[in-house]
Amino acid sequence: MVLLALVTLALTVTFVVTLVRSTLTPKGGLIAYMTVALAPLLLLWLFVWNGYRHWNWWPFEYGSVLPHVLAGLMSLALLVLALGRVTGSLVAKVLIGFLACGLWLVLWLCGTVAVACGMGDCL
Repeated sequence: MVLLALVTLALTVTFVVTLVRSTLTPKGGLIAYMTVALAPLLLLWLFVWNGYRHWNWWPFEYGSVLPHVLAGLMSLALLVLALGRVTGSLVAKVLIGFLACGLWLVLWLCGTVAVACGMGDCL
């Protein structure tokens, strides 16, 4: 857990410093679009919470990875759209994209464990 906290801290600090120091414009719009890119993750958690123990939702049954993959692909598409709408250095866009994907993975892991624990299915 300490390793996850250190990775999260490193990703967050690098993301913020890169975003502040980069020449991307408009930064406010980029932050807003990246926030919207988290919406599929929230929808995934809502789906898992509501669909828990419903075995007839094929191919989205309990234990299926398909909802997680769909949420990841949708978030990635929204992130690419957000980075495409700003102007600036390609290196900064790629670095912010990779850092945002890393933060998404950390949020996915922590959020999915929190939702599972909230339903009594904690590790």
